Amino acid sequence: MGDVDKMMSAPPKGVVPGVVMDGVEGVVTSPPRTTPPSEDDWGHVLEAFGLDPEKYSVEGPVRHSAWEVPGHGVQHAYRAKVVLRPQHNSDIEDLLDSIYLDPVDNVTRDGNWLTIVLSDTHIGKSVEAGAGTGYLIGRWKTGVIKALEHHENISGVNLVFAGDLIEGYTSQDGKMIAECDLTLAEQLRTCQHLVSWTVQEILSRVDDLVVSVVPGNHGETTRKQSRPMSDNYDIMIVSAVQDAFSMVDPSMMVGKNVRWLYPDRTRGSVTYDCGGTVFTIVHGHLFKGQISGAEKWWSGHIANDSEEAQADILISGHFHNFHIESWTAKRWIISAPALEKESTWFRNRTGATSYGGVLSFITVDGAPRNINIF
Repeated sequence: MGDVDKMMSAPPKGVVPGVVMDGVEGVVTSPPRTTPPSEDDWGHVLEAFGLDPEKYSVEGPVRHSAWEVPGHGVQHAYRAKVVLRPQHNSDIEDLLDSIYLDPVDNVTRDGNWLTIVLSDTHIGKSVEAGAGTGYLIGRWKTGVIKALEHHENISGVNLVFAGDLIEGYTSQDGKMIAECDLTLAEQLRTCQHLVSWTVQEILSRVDDLVVSVVPGNHGETTRKQSRPMSDNYDIMIVSAVQDAFSMVDPSMMVGKNVRWLYPDRTRGSVTYDCGGTVFTIVHGHLFKGQISGAEKWWSGHIANDSEEAQADILISGHFHNFHIESWTAKRWIISAPALEKESTWFRNRTGATSYGGVLSFITVDGAPRNINIF
């Protein structure tokens, strides 16, 4: 409370004992008395006005008024600000005990969904260019199997093809054709078999599967004329596999639920809900800059209230380099790796290489967890 005797004021014209409170703080004026109150006395003053001293306390300087009353000596009165004492939300002993309790299992919005991302697989890219189709097939299959075996008790699989499934013939105006170890037709056939194998492998382990695909720049059928974005080999490969599964004996698909998702004819991205998490998939050639470009691209869609604005996680391909960013408290940006050993062309230009493989993670409450590259 401080030394109240050093805070004398001029005698008041009148002292009106009482309390004015708004529930959180207020002012209390003590009844006149012949002796200054000690700090302990303030508890009695508060109680006299119906305030619990364990809930309220005096804050700041105390105003002290003193005046002479004939025949009664000096009278004293005190006026002070009163506030609610800070309330502790938890008992310290309870907090300490909680440290040794068994951890609480994560609760997801709708179970543990496993996301497997295959991006920039470039089937047909030769050994000289940093890959080799035999190597790519092995890495594709091994990555998918390891991802499925690594995660247990999953509710379903979100299978993402983020573009550039084949090397194609259009990149760099056809300059890379000589470095392909398969013809274009062979690239398409090989990749269709790989996608079909992947779907079958997943359905042998889970009952629920979502398959999404977006067009990449290597999948463009031509650059001589402007074409709808759906005129793309990446889209064709996956849709051909869907057609094949539609012809399977229905008795073989009993209990199996498969959704096939594609962008609209003129769009390069697809947005969908999978196990309570909303994904937007896009090939990164639609923006410049791996992360800064993704942020700007997504910001534009959010500002214009596009369907992409609803996404929790944005997954992009194109940059051949894994990167993950917690962009906001509720939004994640993931750039997927490629399958190749390296891009020989890019290494010769910059010296840079990156770690490749199949990306996998589970989603918990809209956020990626247990992230792996196999």
